[in-house]
Amino acid sequence: MEIGNEFDIAPVLRAWALEPGLCEIQAYGSGHINSTFKVSAPEEIFLLQRINHHIFKDVEKLMANFSLTTRFILNNAPTDEPYPTIRLISTSSGAGFFRSADGNYWRAMHLLPGSYTIDTARNTGEAYESGSVLGRFYRMLQNFKSEELFMTLPAFHSLGGRYRQFESALAQADFERISMAHEWIEISNKLHATLQPLGDKIDSGYFPLRVVHNDPKINNILFDSRGKGLCMIDLDTVMPGCLLHDFGDAIRTTASLSAEDEADISLVNVSIPLFEAYTRGFTGQFGNYLSDAEKKHLHKTPALMAFIIGLRFLTDFLNNDVYYRVHHPGHNLQRAAAQLTLASKMGESEDAFARIIQSTIQAGQGS
Repeated sequence: MEIGNEFDIAPVLRAWALEPGLCEIQAYGSGHINSTFKVSAPEEIFLLQRINHHIFKDVEKLMANFSLTTRFILNNAPTDEPYPTIRLISTSSGAGFFRSADGNYWRAMHLLPGSYTIDTARNTGEAYESGSVLGRFYRMLQNFKSEELFMTLPAFHSLGGRYRQFESALAQADFERISMAHEWIEISNKLHATLQPLGDKIDSGYFPLRVVHNDPKINNILFDSRGKGLCMIDLDTVMPGCLLHDFGDAIRTTASLSAEDEADISLVNVSIPLFEAYTRGFTGQFGNYLSDAEKKHLHKTPALMAFIIGLRFLTDFLNNDVYYRVHHPGHNLQRAAAQLTLASKMGESEDAFARIIQSTIQAGQGS
């Protein structure tokens, strides 16, 4: 049985003691990196995911981080948390993942009936729930020792590192792609000059080292059938890091008024009400645990993360689209244009962001 002429699923299903002929399989989700399928088996509906080992070079360490953090949350979550984290399904041999004969790595996870994800916040209620989920994720891992985790993707959100990758791609790119991207190359250089001081401060270790998600965009939050936020999903990038990256990336996707790859950049803008709702949810769960340094700099992080993500899309475009899956020629450049525009808009909103962060914390939202 093949899906999209890419993967032979039959031996994978048998690793979980399932008969392929009795399972219905559908593509699921909208992630850029892994391939995810919903499997309807006779006894249960669950998710089957192929881990992209070309991106994640050490799957064993990745899955060790995944297992350690989810186990810690499950063992320490309050009893009134119905679904505090993803639950892995072990193979019939008791392993947390399976490597197929073709070299691909697979894992299975429980799927809560009626649960769903969204790509954009449609209202302040969804934004608030999203912020609460990320804040609760941090709160439940507050006592987990980050040194127990592997650093699977070193310098993952390092602005300095990402900018050096961009410069390397630019030096090797063909003339046609450089010409197509000329405007956004210039904008990237200007944004880098503005945002480099904060990036350098993060890279220097100025902020607390925490267990962080590293990819907390809104479509990595699971909602239940009532619209209640349940838990963070897509935990492949969980490792030691800086909370500022998570908050900034969450706002990048939650308080944006357009899709990540919006083709019409005139539509790219920031929603202050969505930002305020998300921040209330986040500080309501984790406000009391934020350091003074984190509180002082949180408002600058949405622009920083929109720039880093935009720069990564632009770098991939210059590298001939070798990292992200693209759906049409020029897709990465379209994504870059949207995110670099969003970075500028986020920067223009920093004063409003700062006032909201201060007021939610002072109002006792972290209680």
